[in-house]
Parts: sequence; structure tokens; C-alpha cells
Amino acid sequence: MLISFAWKSFAQNTLEKTREYFEKYKTEKQIMEFCNNSFPTIEDCKVVFKENDAKTFFEYSENTKKKMKDQVGSEKTKLINLKIETFNSNEINKQKEALELKGIQDKIQSDITFYTFCYQIENDSYFKSCFNFWVYIEDRWVFFSHPKLAFEN
Repeated sequence: MLISFAWKSFAQNTLEKTREYFEKYKTEKQIMEFCNNSFPTIEDCKVVFKENDAKTFFEYSENTKKKMKDQVGSEKTKLINLKIETFNSNEINKQKEALELKGIQDKIQSDITFYTFCYQIENDSYFKSCFNFWVYIEDRWVFFSHPKLAFEN
């Protein structure tokens, strides 16, 4: 019981720090700039994907990065009410948040925690601005944009 409590306490603390970190992005432009600067290195890809698949995703990611540089977002679009969802790569078939990864779970390393950050846009009642598949690697946030698309052929 003590171990369980300690783990929940650690997880809650981590989630609170994550929330605090991502709540500092107050506009669509700010979060898009952060996304554009948070694409993975080849080493990051090796943490998340199995060896040959890491290279495939890295190449896809480099192309995506070039395309996203033009998507700067708007300073006028205000982001409020952050919602954070997480799931572990071992639970891809069980978690609805992981459905986009279904079919490529054999390419992903085990025990990877993925995060999705959804912001409500000011003057809107829905969480519309979502950023999927972030992983915290070596004290920094890394953005794995649309991983399934990298493996479609």
C-alpha cells in the first residue's frame, strides 16, 4: 500500500509539473512554435521506436518538420483550459487515446508514456486544439507527430 501511494504521489507531482509547463503556452502561435522546435532527433526516435523503425520515423519526422515551419498559428487564438491525457505503449489496444497507434504497436518500444495536450480555444466550448504523441525524454518534451503516417505504404 505504501508503494502504491508513493507511486501515485510521484505520478501526480509529474502531472502537475507537466500541466504547469504546458499552461505557459497561451496562444496558438506559441504552442505551434514549441511543436516546431520539439521534433525528435534520431536518438529520440530510438527511445520510442524499434531500431529500423526509428530511422523510418525520423525521416518522416524531418519531412513533417519542414512542412510545419509554415504553420505558425495565430497570436489572436487564445488557448485556455488545458486537458492532459496519457497512455502507455503497452496499452495501445486498450486505450481510446492510442487508437491512432493501433496497427503500429509492434514498431514501438514497450513502456513508453505518451501524452496528448488539448486546449480549449477562448470563446469556444470544446477542446479543439490538440497536440498528440508527446514523450518526455531526457528532461525535454519531444513531439512525435502522427506516427502511424510514417509507416503507411
